Amino acid sequence: MKKITFCFILTLLLSCRVIASDAEMCKNYLYVPDDPYFKYYVEGKGLDCTAIMKTVHANISQRDSAHFGDAYKDLDPLWDIVYSFFKQNTPSFIPITISYQNNSSFDWFDMQIFISANHAKGEKLKETVVHESSHLALFRLTDGASNQDAFRFIDEGFASIMGSKIYNSQDDLKLDSIRLASEYHKEGKVSFEKVQNWKGFFGDPRAGFRSLDFKTYHVGASFIHYLIDNHGEEKLYSFFEEIGKTKDLASAVNSIFNEGLNEIETKWLDYVENHVKL
Repeated sequence: MKKITFCFILTLLLSCRVIASDAEMCKNYLYVPDDPYFKYYVEGKGLDCTAIMKTVHANISQRDSAHFGDAYKDLDPLWDIVYSFFKQNTPSFIPITISYQNNSSFDWFDMQIFISANHAKGEKLKETVVHESSHLALFRLTDGASNQDAFRFIDEGFASIMGSKIYNSQDDLKLDSIRLASEYHKEGKVSFEKVQNWKGFFGDPRAGFRSLDFKTYHVGASFIHYLIDNHGEEKLYSFFEEIGKTKDLASAVNSIFNEGLNEIETKWLDYVENHVKL
Protein backbone atom coordinates (compact mmCIF):
# COMPACT_ATOMS: atom_id res chain seq x y z
CA MET A 1 0.00 0.00 0.00
CA LYS A 2 2.84 2.39 0.93
CA LYS A 3 4.56 1.65 -2.38
CA ILE A 4 1.38 2.42 -4.33
CA THR A 5 0.91 5.68 -2.40
CA PHE A 6 4.52 6.71 -3.08
CA CYS A 7 4.17 6.00 -6.79
CA PHE A 8 0.92 7.96 -6.92
CA ILE A 9 2.51 10.97 -5.19
CA LEU A 10 5.54 10.75 -7.46
CA THR A 11 3.27 10.64 -10.51
CA LEU A 12 1.54 13.77 -9.29
CA LEU A 13 4.89 15.48 -8.80
CA LEU A 14 6.03 14.55 -12.27
CA SER A 15 2.80 15.71 -13.82
CA CYS A 16 2.90 19.03 -11.92
CA ARG A 17 6.56 19.91 -12.49
CA VAL A 18 7.87 21.21 -15.75
CA ILE A 19 10.61 18.86 -16.90
CA ALA A 20 13.80 20.89 -17.21
CA SER A 21 16.86 20.06 -19.26
CA ASP A 22 19.00 17.08 -18.33
CA ALA A 23 21.69 19.49 -17.11
CA GLU A 24 19.25 21.29 -14.80
CA MET A 25 17.98 17.98 -13.45
CA CYS A 26 21.54 16.79 -12.86
CA LYS A 27 22.33 20.00 -10.98
CA ASN A 28 19.48 19.38 -8.55
CA TYR A 29 20.13 15.64 -8.35
CA LEU A 30 23.77 16.18 -7.37
CA TYR A 31 22.78 18.82 -4.84
CA VAL A 32 20.05 16.74 -3.17
CA PRO A 33 20.81 13.15 -4.24
CA ASP A 34 18.20 11.60 -1.92
CA ASP A 35 15.27 13.58 -3.31
CA PRO A 36 12.94 10.95 -4.85
CA TYR A 37 11.83 13.25 -7.67
CA PHE A 38 15.31 13.81 -9.01
CA LYS A 39 16.35 10.20 -8.37
CA TYR A 40 13.33 9.03 -10.39
CA TYR A 41 14.17 11.28 -13.32
CA VAL A 42 17.95 10.98 -13.39
CA GLU A 43 18.28 7.29 -12.59
CA GLY A 44 15.27 6.42 -14.71
CA LYS A 45 16.88 8.02 -17.75
CA GLY A 46 20.28 6.63 -16.84
CA LEU A 47 21.90 10.07 -16.96
CA ASP A 48 25.64 10.35 -16.36
CA CYS A 49 25.43 13.56 -14.32
CA THR A 50 29.17 13.88 -13.80
CA ALA A 51 29.79 13.84 -17.56
CA ILE A 52 26.92 16.25 -18.18
CA MET A 53 28.15 18.73 -15.58
CA LYS A 54 31.72 18.55 -16.91
CA THR A 55 30.40 19.54 -20.32
CA VAL A 56 28.41 22.41 -18.83
CA HIS A 57 31.41 23.70 -16.88
CA ALA A 58 33.74 23.36 -19.87
CA ASN A 59 31.43 25.58 -21.91
CA ILE A 60 31.27 28.13 -19.08
CA SER A 61 35.05 28.17 -18.76
CA GLN A 62 35.45 28.97 -22.42
CA ARG A 63 32.82 31.69 -22.66
CA ASP A 64 35.08 34.51 -21.48
CA SER A 65 38.49 35.21 -20.04
CA ALA A 66 37.49 38.31 -18.09
CA HIS A 67 37.91 36.71 -14.65
CA PHE A 68 35.34 38.77 -12.72
CA GLY A 69 34.01 40.76 -15.67
CA ASP A 70 34.23 44.41 -16.61
CA ALA A 71 32.24 45.67 -13.61
CA TYR A 72 34.75 44.09 -11.21
CA LYS A 73 37.93 44.25 -13.26
CA ASP A 74 39.78 45.81 -10.32
CA LEU A 75 39.31 42.54 -8.42
CA ASP A 76 41.22 40.45 -10.96
CA PRO A 77 44.32 40.19 -8.71
CA LEU A 78 42.09 38.16 -6.37
CA TRP A 79 41.55 35.64 -9.16
CA ASP A 80 45.33 35.21 -9.22
CA ILE A 81 45.27 34.24 -5.53
CA VAL A 82 42.82 31.45 -6.28
CA TYR A 83 44.74 30.38 -9.39
CA SER A 84 48.01 30.19 -7.43
CA PHE A 85 46.70 27.04 -5.73
CA PHE A 86 44.05 25.61 -8.05
CA LYS A 87 45.73 26.30 -11.42
CA GLN A 88 43.60 25.02 -14.32
CA ASN A 89 40.73 24.18 -11.98
CA THR A 90 40.08 27.90 -11.48
CA PRO A 91 37.13 29.04 -13.64
CA SER A 92 38.36 31.63 -16.12
CA PHE A 93 35.23 33.76 -15.68
CA ILE A 94 33.42 34.13 -12.35
CA PRO A 95 30.45 36.52 -12.48
CA ILE A 96 29.79 38.45 -9.26
CA THR A 97 26.32 39.47 -8.12
CA ILE A 98 25.68 41.57 -5.01
CA SER A 99 22.75 40.03 -3.15
CA TYR A 100 20.61 41.02 -0.20
CA GLN A 101 20.79 37.63 1.46
CA ASN A 102 22.32 37.37 4.93
CA ASN A 103 25.23 35.33 3.69
CA SER A 104 27.33 35.10 0.54
CA SER A 105 27.14 31.98 -1.59
CA PHE A 106 28.27 30.27 -4.78
CA ASP A 107 26.49 28.51 -7.63
CA TRP A 108 28.61 25.69 -8.98
CA PHE A 109 26.17 25.03 -11.84
CA ASP A 110 26.68 28.41 -13.49
CA MET A 111 30.11 29.00 -11.89
CA GLN A 112 29.15 32.33 -10.32
CA ILE A 113 29.23 33.87 -6.85
CA PHE A 114 26.80 35.97 -4.86
CA ILE A 115 28.20 38.47 -2.39
CA SER A 116 25.97 39.56 0.47
CA ALA A 117 25.57 43.32 0.83
CA ASN A 118 26.97 42.75 4.34
CA HIS A 119 30.24 41.60 2.75
CA ALA A 120 30.37 44.02 -0.16
CA LYS A 121 32.59 46.73 1.30
CA GLY A 122 36.32 47.09 1.85
CA GLU A 123 38.51 44.15 2.72
CA LYS A 124 35.48 41.98 3.52
CA LEU A 125 34.52 42.11 -0.16
CA LYS A 126 37.97 40.92 -1.23
CA GLU A 127 38.07 38.17 1.37
CA THR A 128 34.60 36.95 0.39
CA VAL A 129 35.34 36.98 -3.34
CA VAL A 130 38.38 34.75 -2.79
CA HIS A 131 36.43 32.55 -0.35
CA GLU A 132 33.50 31.96 -2.71
CA SER A 133 35.72 31.61 -5.79
CA SER A 134 37.70 28.94 -3.95
CA HIS A 135 34.49 26.96 -3.48
CA LEU A 136 34.01 26.88 -7.25
CA ALA A 137 37.60 25.83 -7.93
CA LEU A 138 37.53 23.13 -5.25
CA PHE A 139 34.27 21.81 -6.68
CA ARG A 140 36.06 21.31 -9.98
CA LEU A 141 39.20 19.84 -8.40
CA THR A 142 37.19 17.30 -6.35
CA ASP A 143 34.83 16.45 -9.19
CA GLY A 144 31.90 17.82 -7.19
CA ALA A 145 32.65 15.97 -3.94
CA SER A 146 33.42 19.16 -1.98
CA ASN A 147 29.75 20.12 -2.18
CA GLN A 148 28.65 16.88 -0.53
CA ASP A 149 27.84 16.93 3.19
CA ALA A 150 30.75 14.62 4.02
CA PHE A 151 33.33 17.08 2.67
CA ARG A 152 31.79 20.48 3.42
CA PHE A 153 33.96 20.90 6.55
CA ILE A 154 37.00 20.68 4.27
CA ASP A 155 35.38 22.94 1.68
CA GLU A 156 34.52 25.73 4.13
CA GLY A 157 37.76 25.36 6.05
CA PHE A 158 39.96 25.69 3.01
CA ALA A 159 37.89 28.53 1.50
CA SER A 160 38.35 30.42 4.78
CA ILE A 161 42.11 29.95 4.60
CA MET A 162 42.18 31.08 0.98
CA GLY A 163 40.14 34.17 1.87
CA SER A 164 42.70 35.10 4.53
CA LYS A 165 45.42 35.29 1.87
CA ILE A 166 44.40 38.86 1.03
CA TYR A 167 45.90 39.97 4.34
CA ASN A 168 49.58 40.51 5.07
CA SER A 169 49.40 37.90 7.82
CA GLN A 170 47.20 34.84 8.04
CA ASP A 171 48.24 34.10 11.61
CA ASP A 172 45.08 35.54 13.15
CA LEU A 173 42.79 33.15 11.26
CA LYS A 174 45.06 30.22 12.04
CA LEU A 175 45.14 30.98 15.77
CA ASP A 176 41.38 31.59 15.88
CA SER A 177 40.75 28.34 14.01
CA ILE A 178 42.90 26.30 16.34
CA ARG A 179 41.47 27.97 19.47
CA LEU A 180 37.87 27.37 18.39
CA ALA A 181 38.62 23.80 17.33
CA SER A 182 40.12 23.21 20.78
CA GLU A 183 37.01 24.59 22.48
CA TYR A 184 34.73 22.41 20.39
CA HIS A 185 36.95 19.39 21.00
CA LYS A 186 36.77 19.88 24.77
CA GLU A 187 32.98 19.97 24.46
CA GLY A 188 33.06 16.65 22.61
CA LYS A 189 31.90 18.18 19.33
CA VAL A 190 34.83 17.34 17.07
CA SER A 191 35.48 14.07 15.26
CA PHE A 192 35.42 13.07 11.62
CA GLU A 193 32.08 11.41 12.23
CA LYS A 194 30.62 14.67 13.56
CA VAL A 195 32.12 17.09 11.02
CA GLN A 196 31.14 14.89 8.09
CA ASN A 197 27.52 15.21 9.18
CA TRP A 198 27.56 18.81 7.97
CA LYS A 199 23.88 19.56 8.42
CA GLY A 200 24.16 18.35 12.01
CA PHE A 201 27.47 20.11 12.64
CA PHE A 202 26.97 23.44 10.84
CA GLY A 203 23.19 23.42 10.58
CA ASP A 204 20.62 23.10 7.83
CA PRO A 205 20.10 26.37 5.89
CA ARG A 206 16.46 25.44 5.43
CA ALA A 207 16.00 25.92 9.19
CA GLY A 208 16.95 29.60 8.91
CA PHE A 209 20.08 31.74 9.02
CA ARG A 210 20.09 32.05 12.82
CA SER A 211 20.34 28.29 13.24
CA LEU A 212 23.71 28.12 11.44
CA ASP A 213 27.01 27.90 13.32
CA PHE A 214 29.66 29.69 11.25
CA LYS A 215 32.33 28.94 13.87
CA THR A 216 32.41 25.44 12.42
CA TYR A 217 34.30 26.89 9.44
CA HIS A 218 37.20 27.40 11.83
CA VAL A 219 37.11 23.76 12.87
CA GLY A 220 37.42 22.75 9.22
CA ALA A 221 40.24 25.27 8.77
CA SER A 222 42.14 23.76 11.72
CA PHE A 223 42.23 20.40 9.92
CA ILE A 224 43.55 22.04 6.75
CA HIS A 225 46.19 23.91 8.77
CA TYR A 226 47.26 20.57 10.24
CA LEU A 227 47.64 19.05 6.78
CA ILE A 228 49.58 22.02 5.40
CA ASP A 229 51.93 22.22 8.40
CA ASN A 230 52.66 18.50 8.37
CA HIS A 231 52.41 17.54 4.70
CA GLY A 232 52.59 20.72 2.59
CA GLU A 233 50.30 22.25 -0.02
CA GLU A 234 51.32 19.86 -2.81
CA LYS A 235 50.12 16.88 -0.79
CA LEU A 236 46.97 18.81 0.10
CA TYR A 237 46.28 19.33 -3.61
CA SER A 238 46.76 15.60 -4.22
CA PHE A 239 44.43 14.87 -1.29
CA PHE A 240 41.70 16.99 -2.89
CA GLU A 241 42.21 15.18 -6.20
CA GLU A 242 41.94 11.82 -4.45
CA ILE A 243 38.69 12.87 -2.75
CA GLY A 244 37.37 13.56 -6.23
CA LYS A 245 38.35 10.07 -7.39
CA THR A 246 37.16 8.09 -4.39
CA LYS A 247 34.42 10.25 -2.85
CA ASP A 248 35.55 8.64 0.41
CA LEU A 249 37.56 10.35 3.18
CA ALA A 250 39.16 7.21 4.60
CA SER A 251 40.33 6.01 1.17
CA ALA A 252 41.74 9.44 0.28
CA VAL A 253 43.59 9.74 3.62
CA ASN A 254 45.08 6.28 3.28
CA SER A 255 46.11 6.79 -0.34
CA ILE A 256 47.80 10.18 0.12
CA PHE A 257 49.05 10.12 3.72
CA ASN A 258 49.43 6.35 4.26
CA GLU A 259 47.46 6.60 7.49
CA GLY A 260 44.16 5.32 8.78
CA LEU A 261 41.31 7.69 9.51
CA ASN A 262 41.55 7.20 13.29
CA GLU A 263 45.29 7.81 13.21
CA ILE A 264 45.09 11.10 11.33
CA GLU A 265 42.12 12.25 13.43
CA THR A 266 44.17 11.73 16.59
CA LYS A 267 47.15 13.60 15.12
CA TRP A 268 44.91 16.50 14.01
CA LEU A 269 43.35 16.91 17.45
CA ASP A 270 46.75 16.58 19.17
CA TYR A 271 48.04 19.30 16.82
CA VAL A 272 45.16 21.55 17.88
CA GLU A 273 45.69 21.00 21.59
CA ASN A 274 49.48 21.39 21.40
CA HIS A 275 49.16 24.73 19.59
CA VAL A 276 46.73 26.03 22.20
CA LYS A 277 49.27 25.24 24.94
CA LEU A 278 52.02 27.26 23.22
